[in-house]
Amino acid sequence: IVPARNEEANIAALLRSLIAQEYPAGKFSVIVVDDQSTDRTAEIVRAIAQDSPVPITLLESDLSSSVRSPKIRALIQGIQHSLSEIIVTTDADCTMGTRWLASVNAAFEEHVGVVTGVTSYSDDASIGPVFRGIQYLDFISYTAIAAGAVGLGRVLVSNGSNMAFRIQAFDETGGFDALTHINTGDDSLLAQQLTAGGK
Repeated sequence: IVPARNEEANIAALLRSLIAQEYPAGKFSVIVVDDQSTDRTAEIVRAIAQDSPVPITLLESDLSSSVRSPKIRALIQGIQHSLSEIIVTTDADCTMGTRWLASVNAAFEEHVGVVTGVTSYSDDASIGPVFRGIQYLDFISYTAIAAGAVGLGRVLVSNGSNMAFRIQAFDETGGFDALTHINTGDDSLLAQQLTAGGK
C-alpha cells in the first residue's frame, strides 16, 4: 500500500521498482491511495497500471473519514481494499531492490506479526556536507537503536516506508482504532501495538 500526495516526480520510479520485484507477479498487488494530489500523480499511476504485469489499483482518499492523519486514512482505505494476508507499506518517494518483497516475506515465520526494515537515504548533492553528516549520524543512531530493540524482541521505532504486518495481527490488536486522533508516528505506534499484541 502506497499513500501518495503530489508525488509526480517520484511515483513512476517507485512503481517500476515494484513491478521489477523478483517475486511472482500473481502473488502480490499494489494499491496507491492518492490523497488529493494537485499534480499528475494519479495520471502517472493510471498510465503505468495499464501495461503492468502486476495489478496496480488507484484509490482516491476518502475525505469523509474522521481520521485525522492523511497517511492513516490512506492506509485504512488500502487495507479495506486488500485481500492479502500480509500488508506491506512503503512511501511514494522510495525505490527498492528487486529482492525487497522476497526478503520481507522470508521474515514472516510462523509467529511473526510485524516486520520492519531499514530505510536508507540517497545522497543529495544539493544538501551541504555538514547537514549531510548530521543526517547520516542521525540515521545511524536511529537504525542502531531500532535494530538493538528488535534483537531484544521489542519495537521502539519503525518506518512505514519499509514495514509489513499480518492482517490477522492487525485486526486482533485493533488496527488503527487507537491511533485515529494522531497526525504522525503511526508507523512506530502500530508496530509497538502489533508486537505487544494488545489493543
